[in-house]
Amino acid sequence: MRQGCGFCSLHELCWPMGLEPSDLDRLQAIVRPAGPMAAGSVLFRTGDPFTAIYAVRSGCIKSYTIDAGGHELVRGFHLRGEVLGFDAVYPDHHRCNALLLESSSFCVIPYQDIARLSAEFQSLHDQVLRLMGREFSRQLMFAEGASATQRIARFIAQGVNQDGKSSCA
Repeated sequence: MRQGCGFCSLHELCWPMGLEPSDLDRLQAIVRPAGPMAAGSVLFRTGDPFTAIYAVRSGCIKSYTIDAGGHELVRGFHLRGEVLGFDAVYPDHHRCNALLLESSSFCVIPYQDIARLSAEFQSLHDQVLRLMGREFSRQLMFAEGASATQRIARFIAQGVNQDGKSSCA
């Protein structure tokens, strides 16, 4: 059964507050819940055409690339309430792979539709830019040449809020 954005527990994480009910209905009309999909499933691969962004509702998704030597380079771990897929806004295809590490559910948000709505609603436009900026910052963190242990420590640290409570649950 479809759960609308206005009733989803992730609503405050994914989308801006203050949308009018009719605006929320328009946003909800473009969002398609998907899953659960099994661990080991691939959400997208390097080179796949860019069509949508994805909001994780449950589970964990790893984004990664493969270097010239065939080694996997982790680009991020995406948990409940996080949005991924912005890697493909430019050049219009995905630059990494996204693998489900456990059974996961997510919302598929067609990029053309969210871009069109963002032009109409300033708060939605601002939220999309914030989400893109957050993903860019995460990518920089993972690209800084840290060891695997340091990357895991950073990942864990980013999941803990200022009160010391996990923001991932």
